[in-house]
Parts: sequence; C-alpha cells; structure tokens
Amino acid sequence: MRTRMTYTPPKRISRGLAILCALGLTTIPVGAVVNQSNKLNSGRTITLPVEISRAQVQTLVPMIDVSAFIQTISLASISGDDYFSAGDKAHVFMKNAGGVWYPYAVLRSLPAGGENLRDDQIMLTGHVTGAAEGQIKIAYDFDRIAPRRDFVHAALRRTGQYTELELVVGKDGTAAVSALSLDGKRYSQRPSMKLVLEGFSIMTDSKAPPK
Repeated sequence: MRTRMTYTPPKRISRGLAILCALGLTTIPVGAVVNQSNKLNSGRTITLPVEISRAQVQTLVPMIDVSAFIQTISLASISGDDYFSAGDKAHVFMKNAGGVWYPYAVLRSLPAGGENLRDDQIMLTGHVTGAAEGQIKIAYDFDRIAPRRDFVHAALRRTGQYTELELVVGKDGTAAVSALSLDGKRYSQRPSMKLVLEGFSIMTDSKAPPK
C-alpha cells in the first residue's frame, strides 16, 4: 500500500520578526551613530584650521583625512610631561586667544580630581603615534571624517581655500565633528561611522595659531 506524502510549505517569517532581526544586525552601527549624536548635544564648540590631506568621493560614503597643527606638538614649547611613547594617551590643553585656539600644555595622565578649566580653555584627548627629537605626533577622533558629498565636491573643485573644522568637545576630551567650512561657507555634519577607505591626496591652505 502506497503512503501519500503531504507537502507542507515552509512557514513565512512574520514582518515583525524580520524587523527585529534587521534591528539586531544593525545594533552596532546605530549605537555608534546615537553615541556621536549624544556627543554633539553636549560639550563645548570650537573651530580649528585644517588641511584636507586625502579625499575619497567615488564611494557610497565620501571620506576625508584632515591635518591639524595640533597633530604634531613640540614638547619644549609647552608645559607638561616631557616624555611620551607611541601608544600613550595624550591630554592636550588649549587656550583661546582672540578666537584662535592654541596648545599650552600636554599630559600623559590627569590628576585624580580632574582638571578645572576656565571658559577660555579646553582639553582634547588623543593617542601618541610617534615620539622623536622632542616632538610627538598625536591621532585624534576627528582625523578621518565622513562629510557631506557637496562639501567634498566643493573641496575638490579648487585648492587654496581656507578650511575649518568645527568640533564639540566633551569634558573627557573626546571630540565630535559638528561642521566643516570652506572659505566661510558652513557644511553641517551628520552623525556617521568612521570607515577605512582608500583615497587620493588634495591639499588646502591652513592658518597656524600665533606662537
């Protein structure tokens, strides 16, 4: 006697379950964006002159690398610690003089009670990538940025423009990019994740702070 086989179609995943799965897969990126959004809503805003050292626009997410004068610091010219090694944390203290921020001290670690800064002072925290001949090179959170595409196109059309980076700096010294500007035109910055993409070099002018 032949047994009849009954075909049972596979169950369809409910729309709600599919949404939950999608949210689970995007937990890390969403968390990173929310974290940056929170940083943009708290902290103090400063602007720094920068150069665009590399840009990538032929991708889904444009990316730029920026160079700032505080990425290389001469220890003999400011107060603080005299010896750093690659990998050390560096707390860079800056003062506002006539609208221009310049470093006046750098420390490897903070006092137990923290630092009480005046309204004209801030602290930026980075990591030392190299130390030689009395100078240290520091990497910050804002060295690589995913800006608006129209900003990158404007930067690529010509060289020689004055470029500024607007940062919101938290009490712990971390910085989130809130805007970039070219020759005074401001381009607000959306929260975004940092991606590693290959790029090509372009240069723009930058003004260093007074010594």
